[in-house]
Amino acid sequence: MGAALYIVLERDLPTGYAAMDGKALARHADRLAELAQQAGVPDLMTFCSFDADDDLFEEFDIEPEPTVWHPASAGLTTIRALLTAIAAAGLEPEQAQWVQEDLQVAQTILEQAEQLGIQWYLAVDF
Repeated sequence: MGAALYIVLERDLPTGYAAMDGKALARHADRLAELAQQAGVPDLMTFCSFDADDDLFEEFDIEPEPTVWHPASAGLTTIRALLTAIAAAGLEPEQAQWVQEDLQVAQTILEQAEQLGIQWYLAVDF
């Protein structure tokens, strides 16, 4: 199965559309971080946070950090830069397509969130 990155919104979109696969983003996170650095934008992982109410923290008796929310516009800056850079990134065409698809879905979600003033964070599913 593998890890996946996905968007968590502070509230639902009216369309209900906020699902993404995110496996390609997780698989190529290191390369995407390099591309973000080259483009002068924050790395996607900068936007990672955790749900402080997750039962996992209680299960392992860990004190969670507060959830960090980000404006959609900040994520859009990174995603748009990565969409531009991914074509020249040197990934195999099939891999590049999967990364582009994940980024395009993320862009669609964050564009809707930005219009509605909804904040977000990036989460990791293992």
